[in-house]
Amino acid sequence: MIMCIIMNLKLFIAENIFANTQRGVRMNKRILILMFISVFCLSKSGYSKDLKASTLIECAKLNAQGVSLYKQGKYELAIGVTQNAIQIAEEQGGQNHPIIAQSMNNLGLMYKALGNYELAERYYKFSMTILQIAKEQDNSAMAMGLNNLAALYSVQSKYQEAESNYKQALSLKINQFGTNHISVALSLINIADLYFLQGLYEQAEPLYQNAIAIRERKLGLSHPLVAEGLKKLGDLYYAQSKYDKAEPLYKRSFDILGNAPLQNNTVLFSTIDNLSSIYKKTNRGDEAAKFENYAAAIRAKIN
Repeated sequence: MIMCIIMNLKLFIAENIFANTQRGVRMNKRILILMFISVFCLSKSGYSKDLKASTLIECAKLNAQGVSLYKQGKYELAIGVTQNAIQIAEEQGGQNHPIIAQSMNNLGLMYKALGNYELAERYYKFSMTILQIAKEQDNSAMAMGLNNLAALYSVQSKYQEAESNYKQALSLKINQFGTNHISVALSLINIADLYFLQGLYEQAEPLYQNAIAIRERKLGLSHPLVAEGLKKLGDLYYAQSKYDKAEPLYKRSFDILGNAPLQNNTVLFSTIDNLSSIYKKTNRGDEAAKFENYAAAIRAKIN
């Protein structure tokens, strides 16, 4: 039972801790609370790999601080704090502890943000090597590492390597959680995005559709992540000038996100821009103007 709780906590943390937020750069309090619950469970379950609970909590705090600095764009400071967490764990004999793997994965993200792809790749691989040595009983951290490595390859146009890592991450998630899990939907989106980037539209389409269906079943029809998926599928059709298919997807995405425009403005603005473009291309200028005026009003509130 405890291990099941740990698995789900770690999966939630792994996939949300670096997520973009519309609420500023403050660390999500729920994630911090769950992080400390996870650390407590590890220390009580014999899963601590000889690290004391106090050490785990200290390292978790430093990792959280590093993430907060990362979100603020203070990458050098974030790297220093995260390296401090690694040093503390190593000094306590935790060279192959999963918390060091987490820290090294975080360093990979930070070096990627600095454009140092060589170091980023090295830290991602270090992280996954530690997880293999530690013989983690759940795959969420390994899947996160594979996803991050794939994203790194993607920005370097190493699409074959990116696809391989994304598919490995998807396989791990399906083996652990089944095919109808929200984390599986994210992996499907990642692979679809990669295909879209390469112009492989026919391969991307069913992946987007499957991801949307999973999110609808697990999160409900009006969840912002459903709107995000609808927008991505709309973009796929838009890129092929299939405006009759893109328009209803954009409209539904708008209907979902328009209820909370200040919280979901990035996807919302992109949806409105493309929807307005469709209206202009199909000689419906008045409808385009209506959406553009709406977007301008929201931007004014934000600024």
